[in-house]
Amino acid sequence: SNKEGIPVSQKGAKVWTYISYTNANASAKKLYDNSNVKSGLLTGTMWDATCKWINSETDASSNILHSVTDSISWGNYNDTTGAAQYDTDGTTKISGSKQTAGKSEYWKAKNIYDFAGNVWEWTNESYSLSPIYRVFRGGRYNYSGSVYPASYRYRDSMYYSEFGIGFRLALYVQ
Repeated sequence: SNKEGIPVSQKGAKVWTYISYTNANASAKKLYDNSNVKSGLLTGTMWDATCKWINSETDASSNILHSVTDSISWGNYNDTTGAAQYDTDGTTKISGSKQTAGKSEYWKAKNIYDFAGNVWEWTNESYSLSPIYRVFRGGRYNYSGSVYPASYRYRDSMYYSEFGIGFRLALYVQ
């Protein structure tokens, strides 16, 4: 629900959705707040740097392993083509539906789970000159990974919340 709390960041945890930017930002700051470590939402610069780092991983032929501009081969989208389309039983489709954090090893890049798809994630990036609009990134499970890949920016009012929007934490070590 759209209220503040202390988030959990671990594989298998339920993904926190129905949260506005305002409450996601306040909650992200609550995870750590001491003299050595602070926590918060990723900034747009952090997201872009992570995209660049993910794109730096190539195979022996210099092909990018996880494209952040077309994420259908590794993200959780309705058009995912990667090996994680089906659950371990081999018949139940799991891609294109919201999953717990880190549900599939195929939905990670450089050991970062769910960066492409699953849910949109609020960032600390403002949209345009309006302080009311904030950016979320990463695409959503019921969208296309080629149209809304990991690098795509989307925006809405900082007070907006819905089933497909969550957030990602950043740690600031001082």
